[in-house]
Amino acid sequence: MSASFWLSLLTLTVTSAVALVIAAMHRRQMRQIELHRTDPSVPLVPPPNAFTKFWRNNVHHINFIVNMTLNLYFLVRHVRSTDPLTRVEVVAIAVFTSGLFFYAGVVHAGLE
Repeated sequence: MSASFWLSLLTLTVTSAVALVIAAMHRRQMRQIELHRTDPSVPLVPPPNAFTKFWRNNVHHINFIVNMTLNLYFLVRHVRSTDPLTRVEVVAIAVFTSGLFFYAGVVHAGLE
């Protein structure tokens, strides 16, 4: 079996899955609209799902962790480099270090 076969099989699988998910979301929306027509006290916007609730509650923590991890990774990579220091390296180290302290300060101050 060639790579083109696997690529076409993957394409077929992904497009089928997306179509099924969109159809399920459409049916859910139609049921919600019909329920709202029969009983106007039911809100038209359905409640958010578990993933949306988790994302809204923890987006600041996730953003903090990702930024700190990337800044630390790049800072350690530049500091441990055996290449001779250039102006670009010095600026990169300064930017990543200030990014660590600035972002930690913003989060600590509650400005985010």
